[in-house]
Amino acid sequence: MNIVPYSDSIEEYLKCDNVIDYDNETVAELSDALSQTADYELDFIKTAYEFVRDHISHSADIGEDKITCTASEVLCADYVL
Repeated sequence: MNIVPYSDSIEEYLKCDNVIDYDNETVAELSDALSQTADYELDFIKTAYEFVRDHISHSADIGEDKITCTASEVLCADYVL
């Protein structure tokens, strides 16, 4: 399988938009809380990945009819700060 990126620009994958809404207050608070436990950027990436893997339910995995799309919808549906 050959994976072809949509864009060669990393900025395209890091920008805030209507789906990856990391400027949402809930998303930002969680990100800030997770980053407080990390000494380095790579630690934060690992912590964030593991948090989502271990604490966020995915619609298909749990047989949920409600489909969430944005980062804030996922957090508000599944996690309370």
